Amino acid sequence: MDNVEFVYPSIGYKKFVPEGHALLIKKALYETLQLKSTDFDPPLYFNKKTSNNGSISYTFLLLYVDDCLVVSNSQESIDIICKALSERFKIKRFGLLGSKAKFFIGLEVENVEGNFIIHQTDRTDSLFNEFKQLNLTPKNSPMNKILLKHEQLETILENLRYIYRYVLEKLAYISCSLWPDIAYAVNACAKFANSPKMPHMKALTRILCYVLKTNDVKIVFKFREKELFKSSYGLLLFIFSNSVYWKSKQLIYTSLSRFKDELTALTEGIKIVCCVQKLMEITEIGNIKPIVFCDNLSVINAVKRNRSCTTRAKHIKISYQWLQEQLENIDLRYCSSDNQKADFLTKLLSGTKLSLGEV
Repeated sequence: MDNVEFVYPSIGYKKFVPEGHALLIKKALYETLQLKSTDFDPPLYFNKKTSNNGSISYTFLLLYVDDCLVVSNSQESIDIICKALSERFKIKRFGLLGSKAKFFIGLEVENVEGNFIIHQTDRTDSLFNEFKQLNLTPKNSPMNKILLKHEQLETILENLRYIYRYVLEKLAYISCSLWPDIAYAVNACAKFANSPKMPHMKALTRILCYVLKTNDVKIVFKFREKELFKSSYGLLLFIFSNSVYWKSKQLIYTSLSRFKDELTALTEGIKIVCCVQKLMEITEIGNIKPIVFCDNLSVINAVKRNRSCTTRAKHIKISYQWLQEQLENIDLRYCSSDNQKADFLTKLLSGTKLSLGEV
């Protein structure tokens, strides 16, 4: 760094820094100036190569800061890329993921009879040890009631607010990478991160109790023959019966129309499906027509009508017309709420009903 930079200590470090002092940054991986998203290189690279004997190799390189994962159906392609990287950078090869290498960006990966098993036992065990003084007891569900603002109550103390945000950060990470069933509860707690009250702290503790209950649950990516992949919104995306993406998102506006909410959710879900479909076309996996399940029959009927936008949906006419154009490449089907696998991403479910199915 060419310039002298100081940062104000965060809450967790205040006890180590005298009052009125700041921290001097000696070195940093990144500039302190805010970078635009357009300034970053893409994290995923793809290469397709045809050998002299006609066989085709597909190679993917996934880059996250200084961690790199190379995936290919050709060991020769992996060796070529690793050799090229070693000529320009100092690298260390950890071996086959799931066998010799067990960790990648916080995920623990095991390879058992060709099936990849993903979990975060070490990370969650470490989190439980940090807060063992809470005497956590296992719970069957991550949340048992809807969180309110509780404006009549006082905000918790500063040190507890730090603990609240610290635990929330940990839970947000594992919900994105492994625990889709706590995504809704974590998002609900995140809304009160600036001024949490004691009921919010208790709700966050309950999520920890649920993670403790399900700590031995792992995601299995099974090796299977090609099947149709399925997706739905909350968004739960399956490729060859393996769950690869999930999303629980609250709309940023207040809507007066449930029809509009359902149509917006369907649009966001099909956007993700289209991206995955393009990726599968690049890799030439096969001409597979994706299936999208929606639990609102009126939205399905409206989109499938070969006519102009209905009166109650005129304000989102562009999304409506775009959805109709996608029906040529996507199989849109109705699915009842009882059979909707993404149902747990949008509402509270009891412990008996909460089930991950193939997840």
